[in-house]
Amino acid sequence: MPHPETERLLDAAFPPSGPCGICGRGWARHRLCDAIRGNFKAGDSAERIAANYDVPLGAVNILVRLSGSAYGWWLRNEGRPSADEGA
Repeated sequence: MPHPETERLLDAAFPPSGPCGICGRGWARHRLCDAIRGNFKAGDSAERIAANYDVPLGAVNILVRLSGSAYGWWLRNEGRPSADEGA
């Protein structure tokens, strides 16, 4: 599970955007987040990714450095309050 402050930063940078029209998941933002992580793994710099997707550089840096398990937890728990909010 990501740190609550990390969750807040990610939620602010990648706000929920309605249901995904491709997979049916609760929030479509996972498509953007998956693309960002994929671009980083393919060798693009965080600066280039931030510019290409028009998202804050700090958010890209946090997103690409999350472990796979923390990233998966964040996506699975989209829209739910974090642990410090009484989840």
